[in-house]
Amino acid sequence: MKTDLTFFTNEPGSSLLDRFKKTLKDVRYFDILVGYFRTSGFFNLYQSLETIEKIRILVGLNIDQRAFEIIDVHRLQRNIDFESHKRTKETFTDNLTTEMDHSQDNYETELGVKKFIEFLQSGKMEIAYYEEFEKPKIVYAEIATEGKFLLDNKKHYSDTMTYIIADSSEYLLAILNSRLWTFLFSKVSSEISGGFFRWKKQYMELLPVFPATDKQKAPLINRVEKILADPNGSVVPRLEREIDELVYKLYGLTAEEIKIVEGKYQ
Repeated sequence: MKTDLTFFTNEPGSSLLDRFKKTLKDVRYFDILVGYFRTSGFFNLYQSLETIEKIRILVGLNIDQRAFEIIDVHRLQRNIDFESHKRTKETFTDNLTTEMDHSQDNYETELGVKKFIEFLQSGKMEIAYYEEFEKPKIVYAEIATEGKFLLDNKKHYSDTMTYIIADSSEYLLAILNSRLWTFLFSKVSSEISGGFFRWKKQYMELLPVFPATDKQKAPLINRVEKILADPNGSVVPRLEREIDELVYKLYGLTAEEIKIVEGKYQ
């Protein structure tokens, strides 16, 4: 009998699937890097994943067409467009109906696909392609007292205490780092010790990113570009202040409402 548990093999009782099922029953958080991802095999594991609180999958090499389409639709939500939730649900429904109508797969495979979508929509599972880390993106810490969103143009990989948004919009960066965004976030996320918040995806998706026109975005983008060009410059505090004021105006806050938001920073 094989007693070496160091490696997953294809020997009886020690196959990758057998080992996963034995290991996952005691797991709360599951982060995994895989070379290939196939939705057709997801039904083999979904029951073992049901009790896990958070699943994060990074696909390094290749995914099948079905997984690509499902994840690509799901990225609408990751971009935090305040109207995207409704559109994403509608697109998911349309895509899934079309997929089922033309599928030659059996019941178990289709059940696995449904579970895959269910895990994504609930926030239980996050999945990213390798190339997302190779592109410009917004990176932020999971635990922080206020919005700490950074634009990464150097292909960094985030660790288990950070998240990424697959978007490099300087307008979005301005909104996320504004005082108003932190104030709104404090109303949907529980505060933990020391005034820190858990900046989790499911809370972020509850907040509206204003659908600004290019003309409305321009002054915000201009100031963000100046900050990025000289992040330690003496004018940065003034530029950040101007961004806050522009965001207040964009969202239509009254003078009294601005006082409430600003009161958090006194």
